[in-house]
Amino acid sequence: MEIDDYRSQGHQLYRQKRYQAALQRFNAVNKRDRGVTVEAVVDVRQIIQQEGKPSLNILDNRAATYAKLGNLQAALRDGRSMIQDYRTSCSVRRFMTAVFESI
Repeated sequence: MEIDDYRSQGHQLYRQKRYQAALQRFNAVNKRDRGVTVEAVVDVRQIIQQEGKPSLNILDNRAATYAKLGNLQAALRDGRSMIQDYRTSCSVRRFMTAVFESI
């Protein structure tokens, strides 16, 4: 399965409110972007630490999905990564707007 297939499935599952399954697809994209097979049992945080930063799109997708699942700490972690690594991006500004609106 190609990276775009996982990403598309993640978006579709998110729209269907199947957040846990969506999160699995977004994590699979992150693993594939780093050359790790999806079947490998590897903690995503270890991949990020070893291979560098994940893509902005995946951080954005995961942060939104974590928030829907009620895992605000994980959403915040991905949000902080977005701010640190992609400070000038529109997605970061959208994320920050959503955070401040929810407070």
